[in-house]
Amino acid sequence: MKGVGTPEYYNGADIECDKECQWWTLGAKTYIKSVCDRIEKLLETPLKNTGLPLFAGDHPEMDDTDLLVPSAIPIYQMMIRCLQWAVTLGCYDVQYATNILARFGQKPRDVYLKRALRVFGYLNFYTRGKLYLDPSPISYEGIYFKDEDWMEHYPDVEEYKG
Repeated sequence: MKGVGTPEYYNGADIECDKECQWWTLGAKTYIKSVCDRIEKLLETPLKNTGLPLFAGDHPEMDDTDLLVPSAIPIYQMMIRCLQWAVTLGCYDVQYATNILARFGQKPRDVYLKRALRVFGYLNFYTRGKLYLDPSPISYEGIYFKDEDWMEHYPDVEEYKG
């Protein structure tokens, strides 16, 4: 497509290229700010800088507090989906917390919603992370790839002839 120009935003990712297009960056700053603003408005609570996505030594699976009210479960699930997309866009610092909280998507507890808000509070103040992508070809010079005979490890396996 001619005349479109360099992409700047796609599927929630901020895209940047240096002047010579020697490298690209992908970031999630615009997406995170948008989601955090929506969550603050939806839940009518400000997101606070927490310093860490979860408390050190936190074990959500040990909680036996009250379950989240049914009307709040879709909100919790939406928050988890937004966190999962943020991880997809490169926010790997919240991947562990996101995976832990996603385990409780069907029957979340009140404290899980608070934990998810904590993760968003962390993200809201740490939005500068980027993935740097180098489009130059990879050199495999000097790397030796060994052909392995796996039959010694799996002697009873047969090749599928479908």
